[in-house]
Amino acid sequence: MQEANSPQSTKGRGWPAERLQRIGKKAALSVLIGGLFVWLLAGHAPNRTAPPTQSGMRKDYLVPPRFDTLQADPRDTHVLYIDPLHLPPPVSAPLYVANLAEDCGGYLVSVRQVLCGRAHLFGNVAPIVHLPAAKLIVSLQVMSVQHDLHDINIDAHSKVYAKDDTGKELVGSYLSNFRFPGGIGALFELPAPSPSARLLTYFAGTLVLSSLSQEEKFAERYESRLYPTLSQLSPHPQPLPQPPPAQRVSFRISHVPLPIATHIYGLLSARLLPNDQLGRFGSLPNLLCLTRTQAAALRKLFPPFVPDPGPLHLPNHLILSPYTSGHFVAPIGGMNLSQLDCTLTPTLGRYGLMPTRLTIKLMRASDDRAPLVWQSRFDFWDHEPVIFIMPSQWSPAGERLAVWMELYLDMPPPLANPVPPGQCIHLTVPDGELGGGLTGRVLVEGAPLALGIAKIALTCVEGAVKGQEDEVWLPLDKDGRWFLQGLYPGRYEVHLLQAQPYLSPFSVSDGFQWADYVRLHNGIQKGAWQNAIQQPIKVVAGSMTALQDWNYLPVSRGSMPPGVVAQGKLNP
Repeated sequence: MQEANSPQSTKGRGWPAERLQRIGKKAALSVLIGGLFVWLLAGHAPNRTAPPTQSGMRKDYLVPPRFDTLQADPRDTHVLYIDPLHLPPPVSAPLYVANLAEDCGGYLVSVRQVLCGRAHLFGNVAPIVHLPAAKLIVSLQVMSVQHDLHDINIDAHSKVYAKDDTGKELVGSYLSNFRFPGGIGALFELPAPSPSARLLTYFAGTLVLSSLSQEEKFAERYESRLYPTLSQLSPHPQPLPQPPPAQRVSFRISHVPLPIATHIYGLLSARLLPNDQLGRFGSLPNLLCLTRTQAAALRKLFPPFVPDPGPLHLPNHLILSPYTSGHFVAPIGGMNLSQLDCTLTPTLGRYGLMPTRLTIKLMRASDDRAPLVWQSRFDFWDHEPVIFIMPSQWSPAGERLAVWMELYLDMPPPLANPVPPGQCIHLTVPDGELGGGLTGRVLVEGAPLALGIAKIALTCVEGAVKGQEDEVWLPLDKDGRWFLQGLYPGRYEVHLLQAQPYLSPFSVSDGFQWADYVRLHNGIQKGAWQNAIQQPIKVVAGSMTALQDWNYLPVSRGSMPPGVVAQGKLNP
């Protein structure tokens, strides 16, 4: 009995307590790991990525991976991705979500991308450049705020066709489909357009929307852990009606640019704003257009600072062709079941000027009244947003419909303006010695000459390099500010010689004249610089000395403050 009951004995009816503990721990660990794996497969893992940021790029789950050039947007970002199930990682993709769009019975069909060889819509070409065409790959996307697209797919029975601006007809073939947060998409291949073609006069077809297969639903459940669904993006999700298992959606999108042509990019957002947020502009009943400093004061009332009501809560991103009309629709924040139906026809001018014909219709589904229409011509400028405050009859009492719009030529937008190469500053201290610096701003009617360049003359009037002079070009940042560092300590005379705005290489090339620019841009017939010559400016080693602003002002000012365009000047 003593031998059988001793802890060292392996005989008898029971297992040793130590061995039972080891087996119990292994079993518990196996059950825990197995349960976690089943939980992952069932699609209950939390989202591992945040919702799309309002100012950055989103990540799309794009199939097939062999079309890597679809992600050729230089603003793109990449993340470290570790997947225990060894499924394909999400592929980076451009953020364009609603350019050249058409509303088809509650479905928003838009062209997201067009590939032509290695060229794509996010790479611009100068107006004088002529590139040959190759076969096209077009990426279409479908979004909706009325239908749930979570279990819907675009299948291979979809048909598309197009015609280029030379009259050549193109018939497309289905390649594959893909999904992204808030919608679905498909890739189609078209034969090469005419060598002289610059756009597709129309791109049309019928998309067949059908239910996902069981395998696709499994992949969709897995993908839902990586990306938020439409209901998760909405701050107040509402139950959405399910579309039928199979549905045909016909669309026709006009004037689709080709990658081998010059593009004009744009952003647009529309929302209701309380009159008290608009200040004195809220009490004016007629239409107003705010530019420069006036528009900047209201900039944070629009995306990316405030979400848009669309499926992705992002502003409409536009890609337009010069001298042809581009059509798109835009939801209105704060005005349910209403949207803007917009047509823009931009042209290219000097110095980044883009004279544009606009047609904006207010489409309201809540009543049977005829849509309100505003047609006009407006001079947009490269990278300068404007805010249209629509007439009071377009909005409910106490609010005003405001439309923020921006057109630009560069993709991505520039962060700096290159200065002429080869300049040398003789007034800077040698390497290893401590010098001082100067800084200042260049303004036009109080607004920064953003991303421009300025040429200044420096003369040392007191110090180790007394009597020496330099002329130097300096880049300006978005606030119109310049910096010059490493100067010999002493006292200087600083003279502004020239100023020039940012000029895109994709605008109309022409000899730059400052007087011509401020006449077109600001309406200044005759102006002068404030504080053009400043002296003596003391430069102290190890510190930065700020100069007074160089501000270009008209000799005689009109009745309207700078940055405000009266309604009479907007009408044709």
